[in-house]
Amino acid sequence: MIILVIYDISEDDIRNDVANILKQYGFKRIQKSAFIGKLPSHLLKDLEIKLRKTMKNAHGNIQIFKLSRRQYVSRIEIGQQTNIEHENVISIL
Repeated sequence: MIILVIYDISEDDIRNDVANILKQYGFKRIQKSAFIGKLPSHLLKDLEIKLRKTMKNAHGNIQIFKLSRRQYVSRIEIGQQTNIEHENVISIL
């Protein structure tokens, strides 16, 4: 499953923690506060739990979007191209 994560977080340390968690799961940064990646559905809940713990009472929010392959391929992208179609699915143990 292709996952798009966007966030707007005021605190630098929390924002950095969120970015690091997403990188651990194999997500690629596509904007300063936007990551995309492939993630098996059974790991999505695990990611959500980690992000919720990291946010605690921080100011801001995180939004997670599940994209179908069809939605991903039909996106309109202007500028440097981002392609995750041929990347491996990450598995966190």
